Amino acid sequence: MKGNSKIYVYGLLICIGIAAGFWYFLFRNQKFDYDKDFNTLKDVSQKISEARIKEQEKESVEREIEVLKMKLEYAREKLPTEEEIDKLLREIHDIGLQARIKFIHFVPGKKVKLSGQEYFKKPIEMKVVGPYHQIGIFLNKIGGLPRVVNVQNLSMQRVVLSNNQGVERATIKAFTYIYPDKPGDKKPPPKPKPKPH
Repeated sequence: MKGNSKIYVYGLLICIGIAAGFWYFLFRNQKFDYDKDFNTLKDVSQKISEARIKEQEKESVEREIEVLKMKLEYAREKLPTEEEIDKLLREIHDIGLQARIKFIHFVPGKKVKLSGQEYFKKPIEMKVVGPYHQIGIFLNKIGGLPRVVNVQNLSMQRVVLSNNQGVERATIKAFTYIYPDKPGDKKPPPKPKPKPH
């Protein structure tokens, strides 16, 4: 029986070796599939995370764009359009009259396109005479207009009148910006009314 038991032992070892080999190759293939699936899952998870970050960045950029659009619209409201410039010039002149100053010179200059900008700069040259305080009121009121009017240069000189009273002569270089009309902003001309027959 000793010989038979050796055969059993060898047979058992061979069976265990075959089972171990089969198990090894089967497990190795499964491990390869597992590693492949794990790496795929890892890549997909990373792509999802990146997509979420990009989505958050996109939402942040969209919010920033909305804020910038609101700021642009606010700036547009502050800048007169081509159509409104005459009204603005009349307002400036009327404010001067209300402040009891006398205009010697009131000349709007030609608009100048600013490089890299959508809008134009329009200079306004003024020479006025009046009491110091009244000129200050005038400057304060044009600075408070709903449309942007900036005083770029101001020089004042005391002038003595014939009755020994003094007034100021001010040379003012102001400017405003003109925002070009958007194509949809211009109103169509009114239709002529039909003549009664």
